[in-house]
Amino acid sequence: MDKKTWIMLGMGVAILILAIVLVTPKVTNAYRMEGLQQGVTVCQQQIMNTLVSDLSTRGYTTVTVGGKVITLGIIPTDAQRQALQQQQAAQQGGVKQ
Repeated sequence: MDKKTWIMLGMGVAILILAIVLVTPKVTNAYRMEGLQQGVTVCQQQIMNTLVSDLSTRGYTTVTVGGKVITLGIIPTDAQRQALQQQQAAQQGGVKQ
């Protein structure tokens, strides 16, 4: 083999090594980020399920977060409806005074 062949072979190997070194971290990072995003989604879902379950066992049907009232989608029992009506009546009575 002559000198040009060795130079071309060396350059090919160098390009291959650089490609592996530069591409591998990006590919593994993409897989890692995809897994992280899936983990975050699962975690958010578990937190929401736990919160709604806990609040429903305590009898809450709405939650106030930052001035917004969020309905949990739980059908209130008769006792809860009466308590809510009493609370609303007390609030309206307090506003009138």
